[in-house]
Amino acid sequence: MPRNQNIFHFESVTSTNDVCFEKCRLNEETNIIIANQQTQGRGRNSKKWVSPKGNISISIGFISDRPVEALSVKTGLVVARTIKEVFGKNIGIKWPNDLILNKKKIGGILTETENSKDSFINVVGVGLNLQIKAEEGHWGSLNEKLQSQAKDIFLQKLPNDLLGSIEKGFGNNWVNEWEKICVHLSEEVKLRNTDETVIFSGINSDGSMIAIKDGVSVRVDESSISIEGVY
Repeated sequence: MPRNQNIFHFESVTSTNDVCFEKCRLNEETNIIIANQQTQGRGRNSKKWVSPKGNISISIGFISDRPVEALSVKTGLVVARTIKEVFGKNIGIKWPNDLILNKKKIGGILTETENSKDSFINVVGVGLNLQIKAEEGHWGSLNEKLQSQAKDIFLQKLPNDLLGSIEKGFGNNWVNEWEKICVHLSEEVKLRNTDETVIFSGINSDGSMIAIKDGVSVRVDESSISIEGVY
């Protein structure tokens, strides 16, 4: 993974992930895109991600020889750690990587990988609500009114935390650490697109779900399905 880091700040972009891919294709280095606003932000399964001014929109792109296993799920853990250190908030995770506070979604993660020559371009996008006008439905925020200094610290720290974890490895305990902050561990959950109800028993080292259906353990891939209506 290249050590050269290029940091780009924008007032507004269509999508930080898209801009990050463009930079990585050009220079084949590590690129960090930070924007005050996204006009065409997106989440998993092509869902629209609304990103008004003042919240956090950051994408981190890097080159690797092979895809990083469980990158999406592992990123959720790194973001939760960094939020705890910077903002002092205990964040939960809804599988695979929704960020939850007080039973409301305050942020999400989108990881995308593209094959390039003999390597891979990996882009990790993080959207985080610092403060929204009204917390409605399942949306929430960190409610940081005086967040400018903490926001800057977070934007400096997160790329180093994530890239450092990828380079050094996440350790043998990361699955247990992830499960400790999962908001629906050992609970019944409904799987999107199948209407099946299962018990969420935990995750495998590849980030897939361990689901219990009629007493039988089943592996569920994060790329093919997600949990509906948990929080």
